[in-house]
Amino acid sequence: MISDVQKLAASIDPRVSLYETTTLTEEIDRSLWQERMLVAMAGAFGVFAMVLTAIGLYGVLAYFVTVRRREIGLRMALGATPVLIGRFLARPLAATVGIGLVLGGALAAAASRWAQSLFYGIGPFDALSIGVALGLVAAVTWAASAPPCWRAIRLDPSQSLREE
Repeated sequence: MISDVQKLAASIDPRVSLYETTTLTEEIDRSLWQERMLVAMAGAFGVFAMVLTAIGLYGVLAYFVTVRRREIGLRMALGATPVLIGRFLARPLAATVGIGLVLGGALAAAASRWAQSLFYGIGPFDALSIGVALGLVAAVTWAASAPPCWRAIRLDPSQSLREE
């Protein structure tokens, strides 16, 4: 279509020539590069923060299991089932993460009006985005806590009681 417009302009006035013709879509894309870069960087930092959170949760729970190894072994020797051991380990983590999810969801809902003024297409309360974010946090928490809990459940009570 651009070549047709150039031919039409040349037929009207041969002295007029059109250089660097672009479409409106191309101009919009060119003008929004900074915003797109900002969104990409914010997303990358968000993923990095989520990875650091998962590593921290894993480290805290692994340390908790290591420090309380004898207690876990004693509980198992006295008849605690793997489900009870899992609850013993997951209860403090679940309480902390649950409080964080409730507070984070409430703050995200409160900040949604502010976000509405910054981003196009965000409603006054974007429940889908908040729900996906909270679900992602819960999934990362589960994934980070599963290996230490699994290790504690598979602990040999007699070996853990013999260790000093």
